[in-house]
Amino acid sequence: MSIETCIEHLNNLYNNGQYPIVALYNEKVVGELELYIGYEKNLGEIAYIDILEVHREYRGRGIGSILLNKAVKYAKREKCKLICVWPAKEAINFYKKYGLRNELYNIISIDIETIKRKSEHKRPRVGEPPAEDEVIREMFFISPRIYMSSIAYKKYIKYDNRYVSSLVKRTVGYLEDIETFYVIENIPDTPRKCRVALWIKDKDKLDSAIEELIYLSNEIGYNKINMYLDTGFYEKIGEKYRYDL
Repeated sequence: MSIETCIEHLNNLYNNGQYPIVALYNEKVVGELELYIGYEKNLGEIAYIDILEVHREYRGRGIGSILLNKAVKYAKREKCKLICVWPAKEAINFYKKYGLRNELYNIISIDIETIKRKSEHKRPRVGEPPAEDEVIREMFFISPRIYMSSIAYKKYIKYDNRYVSSLVKRTVGYLEDIETFYVIENIPDTPRKCRVALWIKDKDKLDSAIEELIYLSNEIGYNKINMYLDTGFYEKIGEKYRYDL
């Protein structure tokens, strides 16, 4: 990432009410934490730690702890009910030490193969994506479950920058008849495989949404869809579709 891209990214967070937090040592930046404040249906206001990194030459000095404590302070100030993180395996014990020990979701990554076929049912109308305040807050977030709902919306829709745009091509839409908002994006260096972000108003219509996403993704040119699902949603669709764990 260039300095210009980094500036653009951090300004994007700061100007949208998020918290890029840095640690200074002798006027040198030696650590960073990016804290997002968002909303999840049925959970309320949530703080999410997206990045926590300390320069390798300054680890073991408590810098990560200072950054984490600062994040907790901001989360409390924003009246968040939860503070969450999707940690790397080697960081799990660090977060547990500071109280982040309860598992909110059990996440499974799956690949669904797309199949070009004629739809046997009336295909839903595809319209413009909704504004966050109007619809997203009342929808269930399905994938990628590594984020919280409105935080994922910000990342996929609001926080784009030139670096991301140079690597990622996104198709955004709203399936009006089944009240489903989706983002289909390419995976760099894997040209025939895409990721899907998905929000839905009625969980009982998830099967119809997946069927349409399979069709749309294949129409664009992808032969596999990657999704990060909570096990509850995985059990709803896992047996029906061809997938790889």
